[in-house]
Amino acid sequence: MQKDKEKEEELKRVRTEYRKSVGNKLKEARIRAGYTQKDVCRIVKERGNYDMPQAVLSNYECGNRMPPMDTFALLAKIYKTSADELLDNKSPI
Repeated sequence: MQKDKEKEEELKRVRTEYRKSVGNKLKEARIRAGYTQKDVCRIVKERGNYDMPQAVLSNYECGNRMPPMDTFALLAKIYKTSADELLDNKSPI
């Protein structure tokens, strides 16, 4: 029972680290592309035909949440990078 709890805690820690790694890459890619969060939200509305509040983008970049796959793909296009590059935590952006 204790080992299960330890495994669960370790998995939670790894997931959190991964979300933060992806979030950092999203932020770095946005900055490298020369956009503010506000710019990106406007572009998502134009290209994706849906509203993405700035707070949601901030949550993605802080690693609090992972974007849905369609949003993730759109962000990669906006930033002119690949989803693979954003997801690979061994590859520096």
